[in-house]
Amino acid sequence: MKLRASAGERPGPPWTCLRSVSQTDSSGVPDLPDFMAAAELDGVRTGYCDSKNRTEVKQDAWKRSWIFDVLRNSAHSHHLHPSQGRKQLDNYNVNLCRVKMKTLFLLFLFCHVSSPVEHSLKVHYTVSSGIPNLPESMMSVLVDDVQAGYCNCNKTIEITEDVWKTLLKDNPGILELANEQCFEILPKLFKSTLDRIMQHLNQTGGVHILQYMESFESDEQTGDTFHIECGYDGEDFISVDVMEQKLISWKPEADVIIQQGLADKATIEDSVRIVTQIYPVWLKLALKYGESFLLRTVRPSVSLLQTSPSSPVSCHATGFYPDRATMFWSKDGEELHEDVDHGEILPNQDGTFQMTVDLDISSVKPEDWTRYNCVVQLYSVKDDIITKLDKAVIRTNWGSSVSVVVGSVLGGLMLLSVFITGLFIWMKKNNVERQRCFYS
Repeated sequence: MKLRASAGERPGPPWTCLRSVSQTDSSGVPDLPDFMAAAELDGVRTGYCDSKNRTEVKQDAWKRSWIFDVLRNSAHSHHLHPSQGRKQLDNYNVNLCRVKMKTLFLLFLFCHVSSPVEHSLKVHYTVSSGIPNLPESMMSVLVDDVQAGYCNCNKTIEITEDVWKTLLKDNPGILELANEQCFEILPKLFKSTLDRIMQHLNQTGGVHILQYMESFESDEQTGDTFHIECGYDGEDFISVDVMEQKLISWKPEADVIIQQGLADKATIEDSVRIVTQIYPVWLKLALKYGESFLLRTVRPSVSLLQTSPSSPVSCHATGFYPDRATMFWSKDGEELHEDVDHGEILPNQDGTFQMTVDLDISSVKPEDWTRYNCVVQLYSVKDDIITKLDKAVIRTNWGSSVSVVVGSVLGGLMLLSVFITGLFIWMKKNNVERQRCFYS
């Protein structure tokens, strides 16, 4: 299963993701939701939601990470620990749960892994059907994996930083083109594409999502790479071999589409031209205007967290930039590889990043605690950021009544931060892009 294609070689998967979603319907079972869905990635359970509007992203799989706000101005949908509350069932929550699972798949679609790419420009485009209160089409632009702009078919446009506003002010033609593409041309093109795919697959209704991504990545060591990828309902569907200008199928359904000649060769050539000729110019322009913002270095704030006396101690670093960072636990100055669980590098709402690494302390003797350190190594920062394992500085939500109150306040703040992070991730992954997938 393909995840990325490099210029100069026929694309093949440098890593593979095995994705699955299971759904369960029930009735008449006390305290059991009527509908439940769970997602797995490479055999690890990564997400759960049900018709009682509860959503969980497993702590041991994706640390303090992804919450999904599928309906952009609606209910936040992720918590590190599953809520125990019981809410009245209704069909809306069942449908919302199904949508959340599709959204979870979309986050896995391109299997985002932090990479050593120096600079990148990515344009995402999403068109959907059957999702209430969500714009049918959305586009977002990311520079170095940080969202720079967003727009949708409802004629909403958002620019995230003053540097990008200045760029558009000095280059009004770019904004004019973006408005034309996002508000007029692309919604029609992608809606037509989605309708044709649904018709071809004999799908007459329900929730369906078409996601398209174009990207240009520039690295001084490895050279330039270009990617054109398309996903349907959360699964890899079609990509483009940029050098050969050929379509590559990742699903039997896509095979049939390609074989029947429904793909438009001229559109493929146009997409390749945009990615290989226009995006490098735009990225260079973005780096010129955003140098102080993109090339900055921000040190993280590091905290030790523990949810119960027997749970692992989490070392949580947040607010750092760029995302090229390493984090680990050490003992006597040596990196530990056992009893350690690493989380992913994830974005914060303000464009910085966060990361977590857990240490199982069940076998650590109290007198040995001082031998353990959490180490954060940030790109372009010479000195390591070291936090010693110390009970006195661990933030908890257990213990005395005072600790419970303090823990509740901290937990509320963390939850708010996680909600904001989830909304940003959803906008980043689900607001999508500027070309066609590949119908005329």
